[in-house]
Amino acid sequence: MRRLSYRIIYILIISLLYSCQSNTRPQTATPGQSSPEDPWGEVITPARMAPVGTVAPSSASSTAYLPDRAASRITWRGREIVTVHTGHLNLAGGVLYVEGQELVAGHVIVDMHSLTNTDITDPVKNADLVRHLLSDDFFGADKFPVAELTLVRLSQSPTGGQLLLSGNLRIRDREHQITLPVAVQVTEDQVVVRSVFSIDRTAWDVRFNSNRFMEGLGDKAIDDEIEISVYLVARPAPVAAR
Repeated sequence: MRRLSYRIIYILIISLLYSCQSNTRPQTATPGQSSPEDPWGEVITPARMAPVGTVAPSSASSTAYLPDRAASRITWRGREIVTVHTGHLNLAGGVLYVEGQELVAGHVIVDMHSLTNTDITDPVKNADLVRHLLSDDFFGADKFPVAELTLVRLSQSPTGGQLLLSGNLRIRDREHQITLPVAVQVTEDQVVVRSVFSIDRTAWDVRFNSNRFMEGLGDKAIDDEIEISVYLVARPAPVAAR
């Protein structure tokens, strides 16, 4: 795949996309090169980002596809010492650009207020967990209502056979470059992107009950890794919207 060329907009989330459930552990999304000042790699600050609305295709021949929020799905999984929690997130919007049969640019937006839990059956306990995850202890949804992922490039893995997506992932107003495995299918009628991966939440300043930053947590410790499955479907945009 050739290097993608387009102006980066306000970045995106998360997120990203529900693939078929797998019995293997998801691959971990890899942040960029680290430095002593920033162990997680390059952080893109708001001052360095282009204004909202400036994401553009790499050429006039690009075709815009808009996410089908009803057909798309994002799931998450987090672990405590003795408990696994799961849930869903919804897309809020975005756009993908295609040239020929290749995905060449785009970004997607995740609605953090849409976060749900699917493993707790007691409605009161379920609501308590969701409320806590949306609070400042975790994702601070009132302050940071969306997560965003902006596509930088697609490339083959060094060993071949696997497609890798590199992009800028923004959560809690903090942004890192990550690389994750994807499967992409492009037709005239739709674009489908699938990925299963993990991120280290502490890279985005989500540190609640992390053994890395707090001592003596015992069985109250929460795994730093969040597993994410994405199944994203996008349809051709109306002509007027391209």
